Amino acid sequence: LLLFFFIPRVSATTLSENWNCSNAASITCQLTWSEGGGADAWEIASNQAEIIGSEADQAFGRADSDLASGNHTVQATLSTLTYVAGQCYAGVMCRRESSGAVNGYVWIANSLSGQYELYRVDGGSLTSLGTYTATPAAADVLKITCDGTTIIGNLNGTDRVTGTSQTSYTANVRAGIYGFSNNVLNTIGLDAWTAQDLTAASPRRSPIIW
Repeated sequence: LLLFFFIPRVSATTLSENWNCSNAASITCQLTWSEGGGADAWEIASNQAEIIGSEADQAFGRADSDLASGNHTVQATLSTLTYVAGQCYAGVMCRRESSGAVNGYVWIANSLSGQYELYRVDGGSLTSLGTYTATPAAADVLKITCDGTTIIGNLNGTDRVTGTSQTSYTANVRAGIYGFSNNVLNTIGLDAWTAQDLTAASPRRSPIIW
């Protein structure tokens, strides 16, 4: 007697945010967000999340909704970029914790260095996992993938930097954004933000032979 039973697919979660809300000091819009950083942290301006002015510290935004696992992607469009001088960068973050210290991984557009940069974040401190030289420009699409011990920074659909042997924060199931500016003339913004679990395997039939 040959019987089949189905192994169900693990449920995947997708989160999305477009900040199509009224201008506000908080970036809570479609999703609820928690923020941390300096006096000019993220805000909603012209239907996007922006840092405008001189930031006293790194600005973190965390979507307060869980993904299904620590294996996920986070993507956003660099919607606004006015760079004059000083530090000016922004990007996406995966494997954020739900509270406490700021930990995870970020993929950022850095106007000062003229690079896209992949980092591990340990309590707010950055450890470089690699860089890709390209001048950041408005409409660039940044995506970071956290998959097991591999972290990938993708620019406009092409993988550019890969960090391996990254065993930290694999249980963290939140995602967010990250940025910094220390010149009042700089403006940098993100839009069309999404986070989603990596595609789960399709249901499959497994036989039992009696």
